[in-house]
Amino acid sequence: MSRSSSTANRPPINRVLRAHGWHHSVDAFVDVLKAELVLSYPGWSIEELLLHPSDARQFCAAVRQRTHLALPHDSILSCAFARRKVRSGMQQPSSNGKAYPNPDAELARAGFNGGARKLAPVLRTCLCAINAAWSFETLCFYPDQAERFCALVRQRTSSSPSDDLILHVAARARRRGELKTVH
Repeated sequence: MSRSSSTANRPPINRVLRAHGWHHSVDAFVDVLKAELVLSYPGWSIEELLLHPSDARQFCAAVRQRTHLALPHDSILSCAFARRKVRSGMQQPSSNGKAYPNPDAELARAGFNGGARKLAPVLRTCLCAINAAWSFETLCFYPDQAERFCALVRQRTSSSPSDDLILHVAARARRRGELKTVH
């Protein structure tokens, strides 16, 4: 499965939209994304949505149905992520997603007793196993690959944390600089 190695290699969204039959502006497409996010996931930010692969997949299906375009997940999600701060309203406070104020306790309940910081090297290894050139954000643009990443983490740790918990811990690790991969 060959995909672009990073968002830097991604063609401009206006070209992608035009190639799929969208004849309106990129801003009009972003308005569709905002409306769908507010309708389907009120109170969620795009960042929160990206941490829930099954919800991200459903969001993309709803956008495709609304627009009648056969856009791939990564085009929809990367556009929403890139425009989140450019257009007011795309980034909203996250409130409905599951919060993990104590990820170490949640990980222990799922059978991983090392804590979130000890999980970071496993996360980095699993991210490289999926695609060594991808950042964590790029992984989240592909819900199927994000789920594969989570399954690999569970396999490597012999534990059973949910996809949501794994991706939340990975997002925190990324913010702390612990998911840096060699490109």
